[in-house]
Amino acid sequence: MEKLGRYGNRLEAQLVGQLLNAHGIATEIVGAKDYTSILLGSDMGSFDLMVPSERLFDARELLKQDLQIVRDQMENTIPLSDNLQRPELYLKKAVLYSIIAMLMLPIIFNYYSLKNLKLYLNKENNQNKKIFIALLILLLQIPTIIIAYFFLKAAFGNL
Repeated sequence: MEKLGRYGNRLEAQLVGQLLNAHGIATEIVGAKDYTSILLGSDMGSFDLMVPSERLFDARELLKQDLQIVRDQMENTIPLSDNLQRPELYLKKAVLYSIIAMLMLPIIFNYYSLKNLKLYLNKENNQNKKIFIALLILLLQIPTIIIAYFFLKAAFGNL
């Protein structure tokens, strides 16, 4: 099996896979292990659509032919990628990563919390909401910093 393409969520990969299956081309979806997607109730992540090596050219040609039909049908709908970039999703991730950071892997989850906070602030239009949420997320970072301080103090003596 060879990779035909990478999709931003499982649904898109499944839609393309079903189109190929309807034309006799077997497919397999190989997805990322994005556990926060499970917690947030979404299917975001990287999903590779795999097809047999000998059918890769056929799959590409079929997608080229059907792409214009799909574009014509989707012209009046909101693109799926726009739905996945709503500020609320970044807010959920920022809060979730802050809370997880208190329990495990503090540095990694604090980083992703702040990264999603930045994305949220770029997408949100309400200035008052932006300030409140930024303060909330930053306050959620404090327990991890305190825990890290005491851990380092215990491990290496007086700092």
